[in-house]
Amino acid sequence: MTTLTLTGILVVFDDINDTTSSVGPATFTAQFPNAGSVLNYTLLPGTEPGDLPLVDIGGTEPLSAFVNGVNVLDNDDIETSLGFIQTPAGTHILLAFFDPVLGVDAFFQIGGDPLTLPTTVAQFNDFNDSITNIGVASGAFAPGVDIPITILDGEISGGDLNLVQGTDGDDFLTGTAGDDLIVTGNATPNGDTVVGSAGDDTIDMSGIDGVNGFVTIDYGALSGGIDVTIDGAANTGTVDKGAAGTDTLLAAPQATTHSTSPPKANSG
Repeated sequence: MTTLTLTGILVVFDDINDTTSSVGPATFTAQFPNAGSVLNYTLLPGTEPGDLPLVDIGGTEPLSAFVNGVNVLDNDDIETSLGFIQTPAGTHILLAFFDPVLGVDAFFQIGGDPLTLPTTVAQFNDFNDSITNIGVASGAFAPGVDIPITILDGEISGGDLNLVQGTDGDDFLTGTAGDDLIVTGNATPNGDTVVGSAGDDTIDMSGIDGVNGFVTIDYGALSGGIDVTIDGAANTGTVDKGAAGTDTLLAAPQATTHSTSPPKANSG
């Protein structure tokens, strides 16, 4: 898989006194199927004057996305913003994540003219005062435009995954000997079957609607045993296949908890 890493700042606000409490480093990491993945977005209503535009991020579905270890992909409280700011240093494109529960904002530059982000409260206040304009980005970062992750001001690492794409019907999906991204889609009460294989694979079951469909994961073709761990809180799981690799399960509890026939991890 391909990992995008962005470096930015984490700002904690004091809503009672309307001040900035602290400024520290922030790291955004997202895993994508391959280096050809893209982001796009649509504008959402409700942006306050003087704020970056609220957006709904689309494009290639990331396998995971974290800010300082906090999952921002499956957190409905997180507000995502993307737009431009203008300072004496030029025009800068920023991506931001705001947690209204904690009063924490994370800012990351993804494009535009070079910008040195502040590292202290005093520097942040000066930086905030230096902003002369803010709004909707245009050009390569405009709403509705596919933005390759490779042009963002971050670090790209890792390789590509072989995509094995399912449908919203009942599928029999077989991995390859390499690293696979197996996307099940939804299923009927008959369920999908995924045949486990060698490689560090990702099995994405987020398409299961939790009403009828389920997934059977069959590792019977492997020569050795497996060790399965499900994390219900994180909605993920791992399958340690020994020398054959390690699989990552996405939306595993959703595919298991809400089905009449729970998925099985067959080790032979």
